[in-house]
Amino acid sequence: MIKEKNIKIIDNFLDKEVFKKLQAFLLSSQCAWFYNEKIVDYTQKSFKNPYPVSLVKGYEVTDAHQFTHTFLRNQAHWSDATPHIEPLLSKINSRFWIRIKGNLSSIYSTPIVGGWHCDCETDEGTPWMDTITSIFYINTNNGSTLLENGKKISCVENRLAIFPNHMAHTGVSQTDTKIKVTLNLNYLDK
Repeated sequence: MIKEKNIKIIDNFLDKEVFKKLQAFLLSSQCAWFYNEKIVDYTQKSFKNPYPVSLVKGYEVTDAHQFTHTFLRNQAHWSDATPHIEPLLSKINSRFWIRIKGNLSSIYSTPIVGGWHCDCETDEGTPWMDTITSIFYINTNNGSTLLENGKKISCVENRLAIFPNHMAHTGVSQTDTKIKVTLNLNYLDK
């Protein structure tokens, strides 16, 4: 486990057999993925982009698309596919789940920066301070997650990255695999 102040990275988070079963589902045609024209859609919020300038030089936002599967939204609406990720949810063992979303990025010829953001915010754009964001990596590729402090987290299958929700982050697309799949989890810790 790699640990920095407020950031934890845990490799081989799930037992290998459990992970391979979860991975097989998310990479199969059995998991429904839905097209999103933008990775971070600032027009859905009642405020302007809070990060009009890149938080890390060289990682300016590029207009891009992605596919998503929402396992939990609005803290109450669960997807029928949720049982497939239950082992992950059980091991994280949160006090309260807020949102769980799968992200699937297709390959690009150059790395694409998705958009700086905090996952859970008030209507005014203030990040929730008591919330945890975790990213679980489903396949290994040369994509990454970049945090506002410059920390770059590589996409390594069965890796869990944990950081405070109020820490802005962005996904960076891959150029070496057809797809990059991650699970984005927002919750209150125990």
